[in-house]
Amino acid sequence: MTKRAILYARVSNRSQDERGLSVPAQFAELRAWCDREGVRVIGQVADTGGKGSKRDDLERAGLDELYDTAERLRLVEDDVVIAQSWDRFGEDDVPGWIGRRLASVCGARLRTPDDPNEGDDDGADLLRLVGQWNAGRERRLMARRTRSRKLELARTGHIVPSHTPTYGFAYAGEHKARHYEVHEGRAAVVRRIFAAVADGTGIRTIVRSLDAEGVPLPPGKKRPGWRGWNREFVRNLIRNDVHLPHTDDALDALVASGHLRREVRSRAAAGCGIWWYTGKDYEGDTHAVAVPVPSVGVPRATVERARGRLASNRPASSAAGRLEASRPRGHGLRRLRPEHGDPHRQEHAPRPRSSLLSVPEHWGHREGHVPRPRERPRREGRGGRVGVDRGPGVRAAAHIVPARP
Repeated sequence: MTKRAILYARVSNRSQDERGLSVPAQFAELRAWCDREGVRVIGQVADTGGKGSKRDDLERAGLDELYDTAERLRLVEDDVVIAQSWDRFGEDDVPGWIGRRLASVCGARLRTPDDPNEGDDDGADLLRLVGQWNAGRERRLMARRTRSRKLELARTGHIVPSHTPTYGFAYAGEHKARHYEVHEGRAAVVRRIFAAVADGTGIRTIVRSLDAEGVPLPPGKKRPGWRGWNREFVRNLIRNDVHLPHTDDALDALVASGHLRREVRSRAAAGCGIWWYTGKDYEGDTHAVAVPVPSVGVPRATVERARGRLASNRPASSAAGRLEASRPRGHGLRRLRPEHGDPHRQEHAPRPRSSLLSVPEHWGHREGHVPRPRERPRREGRGGRVGVDRGPGVRAAAHIVPARP
């Protein structure tokens, strides 16, 4: 009986297409192997990537399609599902889980062209485990090489590209050597925002004005729940150093601190902004790299004044509310007069001397702490009256007051 197979290919990002891991390339390699081995191809499943195609996800849509296809085509124990390598199924224990699920559905098993043999004995299982470990090792080495390449790219004065550039700029240059150029339309909006904040206009007013005029955000800058412009986006825009013109002394200080290479500094003009890249080298150590970018045309004084306005417009701290909720009831806080001390300092107002003679130290009260006033009737005791407060969440405390004559 001729063995049958379902081809499985997965790609999770665009960079894999450049390394020869595109879905058509994987299918072509698998079909060539099946022709050499005499395996009949009866179907194929393409896991085309996206958020649901992560290699450690067992609930991705491509796997559901694979199970449905295997059940529809009625695979048996001698049939296989073949992929280019084990990491195409997933990493770590994901291939094992897929194999068990597939065996429970139709009895077929997983296979790759680089399997040493197709037996089910312990030796074959051991060799498969070694192959999976080696694939994981290669994956980790590739990640280390990728992050070290990105770090070196930033150190040479290039931008490490992401989905969208910083607002006010656009990408220019080749894919492996990108740099920023000023986007005049968005740069005009940036200059307008800085001028308005520096003059004292509130961020909420600026956001409403931009939304009312229909000024668009760049693609990828909207988050779930955002409707147009957002105050958080405007605050981050003001704090970003790409819009702050740096002086020669500031650039020399970056060179002295090791964040900027001297040859990159020699190419940077005075008044340029700084785009920061934080990445890891091959050994895993984190570095912060300064990349000079052209100025969007906002004066340094305007940027500093806008940042000062933003810093002075911070929301009030919640510590005052916690202090108000935790202070003893019935004893208000009084503010000291300037001639008696710090006008911003607060302290507890003491109770009258006639209501509290002494509090023994073994009762555990802190010095200067005034107990909560009694709300329950007090009972008579020898030599005086004793009051005990056992309210919820309050430590029981006894107080001796003068006896009635």
